[in-house]
Amino acid sequence: MISSAMPLTTLQAACEDPETLFKFLMGTLVAVGVTAKAWPRIQIRASNWIGTEKNHPITKKKSPQVASLQKRYLPVFYLFRMSFWMSGPYFYQAYYSKTVRYTDATTSPATSEFVARVSLFGYLAVALLGPMVGRLVDRSGRKTATLCTGAMYAIGSLSVFSDIAIVLYVGRAMASIASSRLTTSPEAWLIQEYLRIKKSQTGEEKNPDDDGLSETFGLAYGGDAIVAIVAGQAASVAASSVGHPTGPFLVSPMFVAVALLVTVLFWTENKEASERDDGDGKQNDQKNSMGSAASVIFSDPKILLIGLVQSLFEGSMYIFVLVWPPALSNTIKSYFGAEALTPFGTIFSCFMACCLLGSVLFGQLQKKSVNVKIIMTGILMVSAVAFAWSVRAIQADNLLGIVSAFFAFEMCVGIYFPSIGIIRSELLPESHRLTITTLFAVPLNVLVVGVISFQPLLGNIGSLVIAGVAMGFAAICMIFLLRIIRKENREKAEKAVANAVMVFKASRKFKSSLSSTSSAPSPERVSDFERLSLEAETMRWRQMS
Repeated sequence: MISSAMPLTTLQAACEDPETLFKFLMGTLVAVGVTAKAWPRIQIRASNWIGTEKNHPITKKKSPQVASLQKRYLPVFYLFRMSFWMSGPYFYQAYYSKTVRYTDATTSPATSEFVARVSLFGYLAVALLGPMVGRLVDRSGRKTATLCTGAMYAIGSLSVFSDIAIVLYVGRAMASIASSRLTTSPEAWLIQEYLRIKKSQTGEEKNPDDDGLSETFGLAYGGDAIVAIVAGQAASVAASSVGHPTGPFLVSPMFVAVALLVTVLFWTENKEASERDDGDGKQNDQKNSMGSAASVIFSDPKILLIGLVQSLFEGSMYIFVLVWPPALSNTIKSYFGAEALTPFGTIFSCFMACCLLGSVLFGQLQKKSVNVKIIMTGILMVSAVAFAWSVRAIQADNLLGIVSAFFAFEMCVGIYFPSIGIIRSELLPESHRLTITTLFAVPLNVLVVGVISFQPLLGNIGSLVIAGVAMGFAAICMIFLLRIIRKENREKAEKAVANAVMVFKASRKFKSSLSSTSSAPSPERVSDFERLSLEAETMRWRQMS
């Protein structure tokens, strides 16, 4: 029921309750996102029907090896993400509903402070133990790391059914460490397999920066949004069927089990370059140490900057996850009355639909050959503005402003993940890829733990201000990264031109010496040589620039 004290607005006239409002928004966003995602296939089928496939720009076929790689990678990725998203909407309720038993045999109902301590324990575990655990499981290869990660996450999910405090804390720690690697371990396997395919095709390993890997990341994170929407609804069904908010945590490990089965049956093992045997059959463990990876990060400003970008963006994202439920709930009560219920599951589905739109937009930008680093810079700036916008909207109790700002940020999230995957594949050395990615999570968790610790003092607005400032710093880091890369490319191009000039002068000197001892070459032939040389160097200069 709409509060009579509040003036009737256009938004209130359109929807009389928040459930109807957000269901309408979810339906609209999902319809637009799915249509945009399916539109290229619709175009292909239309071209086939009217017989113009050969003239259609999107009918380029991928290689069989890349298609096979996608068939092996994407199901595992989607199943892991389904398991991850199912626990999201009911995380707080699952712990808050418990009567906790402590080591001194006392029991007490769980409070909000207890749930906050459990969350804090998980983030601390990732910050303190995540790099070490990640290094241990990665020694045996990326396939083994993926299997260990999935098993840890399943065990952590099942720990929710215990009432013993120490089990809940340890289970949360395991699930947090595993969830931080549910994406990076399969991603590292994918990149190494892709490098192997490129080596078999071209005879040398190159940075995987062409359309095949970009398409795979686009499919992964585009489908991830659809998986999240389905997971939210499945979590609601599971909770209703079990009659308890722990229901989704019972179904979640089943998806992990299927993913692990697919991994065992269809994945081949691959390892980091430094993990492979050297000429004496020994492994170079020192090169794989955490200290070695840290020195690699600080010795290359590009790696350091992209690490800061990842930590600041994802840290701000986790802060947003903590803030959006109370922020939207308070504003909804102001608009629709104190007794209005906030449809958290439907709002979560709206966010995931926005992520879907973002992934579709990323795919379109990639087709137009927009530099992925420029895309990243743009979404960081938009995210900073979105957080500032949301702060103003919360202060003004403006529901439309809050929803618009949050939706804009979620679209940026949909663009961010495929973008950061491609940038990491270009900048991180293969010998330390997983270790460096694990180290990137340390400042991320420091940021999140700090905000959680001071949440009572900061409030929702203060937390969003910190997230916005962090996003602004991430944008600055990305701008510096772009400048460094452009400077390096310019220096390489200048060096290439200088070398070409030297070769050209040497060739002319050689031709001149030949002309003094034998018949001189025709002027036309010399002119052709000069023209072709200059054209080749001009083209190389443009490509390098």
